[in-house]
Amino acid sequence: MELSLENIEEELKHILQHRYLQKYIQTPIIDQNKLILLYHLIEATPLEIEEKKKYIITTMLVQIALDTHDLVSETNSNESSEKKKSRQLTVLAGDYYSGLYYYILSKLNDVPMIHTLASAIKEMNELKMYMYYEKQQTLTIFLSRLKKLEAKLITRVGEHLRFPDINEFAENWLLTSKLTKEKHNFLMNKNTPVLNALNTDLVSGITRHDCVKTIEKAMNKYWEKSSSLLHELPSQFFLLRTELEDFFHDETPDFSSLLEQG
Repeated sequence: MELSLENIEEELKHILQHRYLQKYIQTPIIDQNKLILLYHLIEATPLEIEEKKKYIITTMLVQIALDTHDLVSETNSNESSEKKKSRQLTVLAGDYYSGLYYYILSKLNDVPMIHTLASAIKEMNELKMYMYYEKQQTLTIFLSRLKKLEAKLITRVGEHLRFPDINEFAENWLLTSKLTKEKHNFLMNKNTPVLNALNTDLVSGITRHDCVKTIEKAMNKYWEKSSSLLHELPSQFFLLRTELEDFFHDETPDFSSLLEQG
């Protein structure tokens, strides 16, 4: 069967289905931008189609497992039994998705790939600890850590497959994507972990209004950098360039409404 982004996404959704978990926790979110990058990265390799599919799915399962664990709320002594159950099941769901990736990867008998993903998970957890627990870090350091965190799985897999040329673009584009999501969530009064972190004593000397202005500047900076790096990608990523050139042409970061609310 021909490998396609649509087929990969459908299979991933099928794997993630779990009737009991879906009753109590939100449906796992598949990060489309990371899926697109992984697809084109692994499609550029000489691997067999079945191997390519398993590489993409296992890496995305790792990302989903980590994202699911990030959704776990802090313990509250006054929380309802339903809320407590949801929190506990969210932890178990993250573990469940991790187990799925180990199971699928074991069929490939690829120990180096398992080591690559395990190392990436370790590095991502270390970055999160520094970002959200180290106080009085500079804004530059915080955003640098966020940039590495968002792209860590992609960059480590790229290095493993000897395609590191995509790494700088991946870091800048995925950070742009993250900041765009923060903008959307802010406007929709949803959780904004980056803005929340910037507005605490984790980052020194930043007010709420400064946070919003900072996000706007960073978003535009990394958007322009991503657009430039896209055109520098090597020929094996021609299809990725073509697909994303339309995206960069059609979309323009606009934080004006965010600034007005800030």
